Amino acid sequence: MMIVPHLDSEPQIESPDVELRGRRFPLSWKEPQSRPKNNIRQLVPAPQTDLSDLIADKIRSRLAWKEIGENTAATRPLVEAYVASLLQLERFRGDVDDLVRASCQANLEFRQQLGDTYESARDEVIQTSLDEMLKQAASNWLPARNVIDARLVSRPVAEVRQRLEQALDNAVREFCSQFFELLARCVDRELMGLVEWLPNNCCSYHFFKRVVIQENEGSSRQVRETQFQRVTERDRATGRQIIGKRTIEETRGQGRHYHRCARHQHDVMNAIHTTIGNSKVAMPPPVVRLCESVPDWLAPFVQVIDGTIFRERIVERDMGVASWKDVQSHDEPIIGCEPGIIIGHFVLTGWGPREVKAEMLRRDSVKVEAAANARINLAKLRFPALIAIAITLAAIAVALATQSLSGESGGLTSPLVAIGAVACAWQAALDYATARRNSFATAWANLIVASIGCQFLLVVWGITRLYQPMPWQVPIVLAAGAVAFHSISQRFNNHKRS
Repeated sequence: MMIVPHLDSEPQIESPDVELRGRRFPLSWKEPQSRPKNNIRQLVPAPQTDLSDLIADKIRSRLAWKEIGENTAATRPLVEAYVASLLQLERFRGDVDDLVRASCQANLEFRQQLGDTYESARDEVIQTSLDEMLKQAASNWLPARNVIDARLVSRPVAEVRQRLEQALDNAVREFCSQFFELLARCVDRELMGLVEWLPNNCCSYHFFKRVVIQENEGSSRQVRETQFQRVTERDRATGRQIIGKRTIEETRGQGRHYHRCARHQHDVMNAIHTTIGNSKVAMPPPVVRLCESVPDWLAPFVQVIDGTIFRERIVERDMGVASWKDVQSHDEPIIGCEPGIIIGHFVLTGWGPREVKAEMLRRDSVKVEAAANARINLAKLRFPALIAIAITLAAIAVALATQSLSGESGGLTSPLVAIGAVACAWQAALDYATARRNSFATAWANLIVASIGCQFLLVVWGITRLYQPMPWQVPIVLAAGAVAFHSISQRFNNHKRS
């Protein structure tokens, strides 16, 4: 599929009488009297003159000058319409710039060849390539010449009308001439291509793409340290001596960008061309943006080629290779002291901030390890006593509950003693897990105490059942809870023996 200027004598398809894949086209195709050669140096195809006249007529019909009636007897409306028409031509010139930019964007291709795509480098090289393409497509497009002056306006209305109308015709013809010169320049500079129509509804066309291939070798980090021979400066924040400088270079990505120019040659049979609105071919997003950039005054003359491609040739030419690197570098002072062992002016040995920092880290780790060992040793000594206390309190709580059920005192004291038993049991379980270096000591202790609590309530239910009726669903729930909590606790029984 390719977008090309419509080169027939009529800007739009009329009286369609053939259907093909949901679209309608003329029954017969008329071969142009002369066809351009498929050569990028053939800059001015023969049918271009007719198309230039058609576009010129379309532009004239859209100018504000056409709104001036034949019976206008004043000079001012003529001057205003003329100026407004010149402004319209300037806007049409902006439309051409947008169209060329969209065409260059559609003909810009990015490929990732090595490593992951580094997006910032990709965006930068694509923008650079696009700017280079637009620079090559730039032309010295001269603005329309304004012929209005006091001498002309002072002439009779009929003469003013004639002179201004002739000036507008010249401006439109010059506009179209520069437009086709721009397209020819883009072909010559391998930004656009040409199409050659052949008999029996066959055609051959080519176009160019600028290809950018990225290689990303990955990230790296480099640290360089420089020690000062003389220490003369102190850090303002800490007041300590600055004994050197550390330079850190972080390379987030590095690699190469290969630039190529690819020439695509398509040979098509059963070739048809239709307007953009009548085309049903699938278009990639860059082509869609290109079609959306086509201005209204040019849309009837821009068409889409469709057909059956039976041969495609792609030739890529290397244009250059550029290395890229995203490096962030920052310096930081080395703050500390320069210790050493000396005899007089002889130095036996010395060490710097890195060794000092490593030693401080080692000492901190030793302190942490010592504190952990102290907690483990305390837990080893404490958990047997806590187990004994928890068992004793549980027995007392059961005895007080029995007295309360038999009618004696102890009903209020029993729950308090039971809570104390549970607290001691939880601390004993935590100490037991800590002594065994369990990584999930708290979770294991909570689950084990929950299981023990269910068992304790099961015992209380049995004693209560001797004195008063109790529902049989309760022991089933308590037994199931005890088993469930115990089973779950085994998953947290990840310990490392000392």
